[in-house]
Amino acid sequence: MSSKNTPPTFSGKTRAEWLDIIRSDLKGKDIKSLQAEWLSDLSVSPFQHLEDLSKETQPLARVFQQPKLVESFPINENMGSNLFEALSHGISAPFFPDPTPWASFWSPLKEVQWDMLFPIWTSPLPENSDAPDHPEQYTQRFYLNGPHGENLSYRQQTGRFCFAVPHTSAASLPHRLADWLLDIVHQIDTLEEAQAEQLFKNALHKKNLGRNFYLELAALRAMRILSNQLQKDYNLSQSHPIAIYAHIGPDLALSNLQKSMIAYTTAAWAAVTGGADFIHIDPKSDAEDALSRRLARNVFHLFDMESHLLHVVDPAAGSYALENLSHTLAQGAWDLFRKSIDEA
Repeated sequence: MSSKNTPPTFSGKTRAEWLDIIRSDLKGKDIKSLQAEWLSDLSVSPFQHLEDLSKETQPLARVFQQPKLVESFPINENMGSNLFEALSHGISAPFFPDPTPWASFWSPLKEVQWDMLFPIWTSPLPENSDAPDHPEQYTQRFYLNGPHGENLSYRQQTGRFCFAVPHTSAASLPHRLADWLLDIVHQIDTLEEAQAEQLFKNALHKKNLGRNFYLELAALRAMRILSNQLQKDYNLSQSHPIAIYAHIGPDLALSNLQKSMIAYTTAAWAAVTGGADFIHIDPKSDAEDALSRRLARNVFHLFDMESHLLHVVDPAAGSYALENLSHTLAQGAWDLFRKSIDEA
């Protein structure tokens, strides 16, 4: 074989050897001077090496083989036409943010193939009702938004709770993740084991993404690590990957929609790479509603049809920096969570 066709080989260097090279290049300047302030808040070094990985890395499984694209459909006279148009462009998880008038909801939407979709409804659902007034008559795989108090008995029977992690600073993120775990545990402690398994299978876990896309990516992965640990602690007979819903909202907006799409695209990259199951690019631009919806779909299709990133189970797996950051967030949150449990 010709030498020019032979792939190059590189001799491995230890962490200490690389640090010597970095210090030499910095000419005596402290390596911590390269560290972003938010990384300092988490005590994460700007230099990462294989030797820094504290745990054996394995891909973190999603619920779905590929994430689902979410689009919001307020209930109005155009909902039916908007929904059918969106379904023809790849929407697989329609989200209905308004409490639904169930008596009239199904009539204009009878032709929708609900069993092929993963809809997200908002409480309250019509409890103890006959078909066709309940989503379960149409699809078993749906999710329920809204506070726990609404449809509580139904949520307990089916596990269709909704938990949330708000956008926050790097220093506060482990605390918010610990609060998320405590919220889950509060509900689990009211359930039988079979119902607890249903909760992990059917609950929706919302994460609002902010502008620190690197941090948000690691936060999504930390949620999976923490969920796996929680299910292990409860000795459930079968563990389930949790359904993570990444919301990319108008707080990322810039001076106009076109410029904002740069931020939305980067946030969508973080959601895909972080392993979200549902990705909702939600500009909420009333003045340019049709255009904003089309651009949001195109961002998703970019990762599907051009980069093929949607086809990778865990794109961040094996990245020294992202693995360490994900586990640092998870460990910090777990320590705070255990402290709260022990003090209760």
